[in-house]
Amino acid sequence: MMTLVSSSFALFLALVFLRAFMHKAMDFTQFQGFVSDYRIMPDKLTFPLAVAIVATELGAISLSLFPQTRTLGMLIIITLLVVYAAVIAINLQRGHRHIECGCGGIPQRLDTSLLWRNAVLAVMALVPLTSPALPLTAAAVVATIMASLLLLFAFMLFENINAIRLHRNDTLHSQI
Repeated sequence: MMTLVSSSFALFLALVFLRAFMHKAMDFTQFQGFVSDYRIMPDKLTFPLAVAIVATELGAISLSLFPQTRTLGMLIIITLLVVYAAVIAINLQRGHRHIECGCGGIPQRLDTSLLWRNAVLAVMALVPLTSPALPLTAAAVVATIMASLLLLFAFMLFENINAIRLHRNDTLHSQI
């Protein structure tokens, strides 16, 4: 049972990062703008940092898919989630809330809910990190794929509801 949960979480996280990677790679110029908006690094480092982020995400996705390299993939995913959360927290502390997170999917501005989201994803990554990647039967592979897709759909639902909530809050505050 734990192998199924572990495999499902690993595949789910790979899918979340694949979605984010695709968002960044499909409009790399826009992604560079998101990186610049965070104002963490000097502007001249925006391009190399954006390339490094996209390459690291692709590496994490690739490593997460294979049992022999899953541990390294999960370590990279946890590291990315923690770094992303730190950068979001720094900007929230600075009062820079109207920055597109650049996470992929529906546009979302910075909010503490993204910190919680990243924390939940990082905790989920601990499961495959601490569980051995054992071979799966054909039925377990199907169950893993289905569970991962269900988790992905729930994640996308959360992101949409959260984006609507943030937009509604912005609209209410602008009317006051």
